[in-house]
Amino acid sequence: MADMNHEYEIKDEQNSAEPSKNNSKKNVVFSEIAEYAELLAFALLFVLIALSFVFRMCTIDGDSMVDTLHDKEKIIVSDLFYTPERGDIVVIHQTSARYNKPIVKRVIGIEGDTVVINHDTNEIVVTDSNGNSEIVREDYLTIRSEQLYYGTTTYKVPEGCLFVLGDNRNESLDSRNMYDIGYVDARRVLGKAIFRLSPVSKFGVIK
Repeated sequence: MADMNHEYEIKDEQNSAEPSKNNSKKNVVFSEIAEYAELLAFALLFVLIALSFVFRMCTIDGDSMVDTLHDKEKIIVSDLFYTPERGDIVVIHQTSARYNKPIVKRVIGIEGDTVVINHDTNEIVVTDSNGNSEIVREDYLTIRSEQLYYGTTTYKVPEGCLFVLGDNRNESLDSRNMYDIGYVDARRVLGKAIFRLSPVSKFGVIK
C-alpha cells in the first residue's frame, strides 16, 4: 500500500507541473508580443515624426489656381530632396509689404531665365541662361486671360529666385506684380504640391 500511495504522489506532482509549464509558455508568448507591439509603436512614432518634416498638409485659399486647384481644397506638399523646376506647383511662404502668408503658384521660370510674356497672344517664352528658348505649353489653363496689358513684358529672374504665376491669371497676384509678390526667393518654397486629399471626388496626384 505504501508503494501505491507513493506512486500516486508522483503522478500528482507530474500533473501539477504541466499547468505551470503551460503558464510559463504563455507568459513568454505574451512578453514577445508586448515587445513587438512596443517596437511597432516606436517605429510608427518615428515615421510620423519623420513625415512631419517631409510632408505638410495645406489648404488652398482663393481662386488664383483655378481650374487646377480650388478654394478650400486640401493638398499634401513635400520638400524631400526637392529643387523647384519649371511647371511645378509650389507652396511658398511669401513675405512682402502686403503678403505674409503661404501662397500656391506654378513655377514658370527659375534663376537665370528670361521670361517674356506676350500680352496680345498670352504666349510665354522662357530663355534659360544658356540661351535656349522654349514656348511654355500651358494645357492646364482653362480660363481665358483678360488682356490687361499690350505688347510684351520681359522679366529676368535673379539668382536664387523663381518667377511664378497662378493658373487663373485673372485672379492671381504673382510675379507679374513686383510690388505684391515679384520674384520669389527659392528658400521660401515650402515644397511641391503632390497630392490632393479633398474633395474626395478629386482625390489623387496633382498634375
